Amino acid sequence: MKKIVCFGEILMDILPNGNQKIGGAPLNVAYHLKKLGVGSGIISRIGNDKEGEILLQFFKENKLPTDLLQRDGIYPTGRAIATLAGTNEMVYDIVFPSAWDFIAFDDTYRTILRTTDAFVFGSLATRNDVSRTSLYTILEYSSYKVFDINIRKPHADMAVIGDLLSKSNLVKLNEVETKLLGEHFDFGNMERQIVERLLEKFGVQEIIVTKGENGGTYYNAVTELNYQAVQVKVKDTVGSGDSFLAGFLKERVQGAPIEKCLDTGSKLSGLITSLEGGCPDYNIKDIGL
Repeated sequence: MKKIVCFGEILMDILPNGNQKIGGAPLNVAYHLKKLGVGSGIISRIGNDKEGEILLQFFKENKLPTDLLQRDGIYPTGRAIATLAGTNEMVYDIVFPSAWDFIAFDDTYRTILRTTDAFVFGSLATRNDVSRTSLYTILEYSSYKVFDINIRKPHADMAVIGDLLSKSNLVKLNEVETKLLGEHFDFGNMERQIVERLLEKFGVQEIIVTKGENGGTYYNAVTELNYQAVQVKVKDTVGSGDSFLAGFLKERVQGAPIEKCLDTGSKLSGLITSLEGGCPDYNIKDIGL
């Protein structure tokens, strides 16, 4: 069985009505990989609190391994406080400090990471130096490194993002993030131009620019492939990019053609946007897998 490890934030989304939902991009990716039959786990840290127990129960119910989860006796499980900024737009205050800001490196990770087929991480987990230092160490032992940029202001440090780009094999970002990188690194304002400069300057081998309902584009040094989004009745878009990445990686680590990787990612993303939440229950037969 192929194996992929994720790294970073696990948190509870606190909605305006007081309801809580399990969230965090790395957890979403790990959850969908597990549903797709890929061995997955997440290196993260949760508090010794009620929310931490809820998350542990979620892991057990969904048969996600807990051996890479750390417990923190000082800092609480991560939370993101959601408020309505418009008719359908949520704005999140990602509480600091949280347990996942203090992910420690463990010597056992060396062996684990050397036998994984991909390692997935984002930029949010680098906002505190403890987790950032651990991530940098882990990257030394990872072969296929997948950077899901996931810029969340004010937690984005562009110098750190540039450093992580130089350590990555595959980068996923959306249109807004593409423009932000173009502006910061003075790469221009055209997508293709920005991507070409990212490939050249940082040595990234593959880049995916996601474009919501308009699909997206895959780039490498010699290829540019567009993919279409699956048209569905959208319930919410939470975790749609995470599910796309999981679908893409499920095929990628098995050596499938890029077209198939993009197709599976798009199908899974479409299914998730037709459901509620970033980790809804579903059957992969619903997308023909």
